[in-house]
Amino acid sequence: ACWGRSGPAAAGRAAEAAARALDLSGSLSKEDRLLVEGQRHETTRRWEKAAESYRALHALFPDDVEYGLLVARVETKGGRSREALRTLEALRATTGPSEGSAAALDLAETEAHLDLSEHAAALRSAARAVETARRQGAKLLVARALLHQATALLRTGDAGRSVQALLEARTLFAAAGDRGGEARAVNRLANVRYEAGDYEGARVVFEQALEIWRAVGNKAGVSSGLNNVADSLLMMGDLERARPLFEESVSAAREAGDRPSEGLKVGNLGELLL
Repeated sequence: ACWGRSGPAAAGRAAEAAARALDLSGSLSKEDRLLVEGQRHETTRRWEKAAESYRALHALFPDDVEYGLLVARVETKGGRSREALRTLEALRATTGPSEGSAAALDLAETEAHLDLSEHAAALRSAARAVETARRQGAKLLVARALLHQATALLRTGDAGRSVQALLEARTLFAAAGDRGGEARAVNRLANVRYEAGDYEGARVVFEQALEIWRAVGNKAGVSSGLNNVADSLLMMGDLERARPLFEESVSAAREAGDRPSEGLKVGNLGELLL
């Protein structure tokens, strides 16, 4: 089952908006132009191009931790998480980050460790991110860090604490009106049940996440939600109900412009047919 990602509600429209911004960027400062270029490359999943733009931006403003974080995050998204960890290490060494940026650095580090399946290291950096964000009173940052902490806890065999972290994250997202974040927390709660072999329980909770994603119009989320409900049905042997959901999931991923996700879900449909 897919753990779900935080993508835009309409990736196609976001890409179009980024392209228009780039077309209009001729009169901008070099700083703003590089930022717009990087955002354009991100929306079209050209991760190395995005990293190049953000590296140039950070070279202009080496004391700006946020620009360095942009570099690390697209490196992770582009499958270069080892490079992202080196980028983050250099940021800590050269900028002497304040507590205001420490949680964000720890969160980016956690994402890189999770991508590398370094779950013990991810657990340590996620715990730091949660603690620092709590001190700052940054509730949404706490919620995001708890999502990653929950993943690391589950991967290191502590499903109970993973559920606790996810329940708190869900509450924080809901209180802030962040329905996309709430859906991700619900989806991951379902994943805990799925990985424990409770496929019917997982299906019920996956449907709750799907309902939220439908309500906010997040096609990428809808695609993941449909896939996860179908996958739960597949594991229970209910192929007849699973097949149309897998097919709808493929269509939703295609509409969202997420080709890697589309490929995954076509593969799942193929598994069902087999």
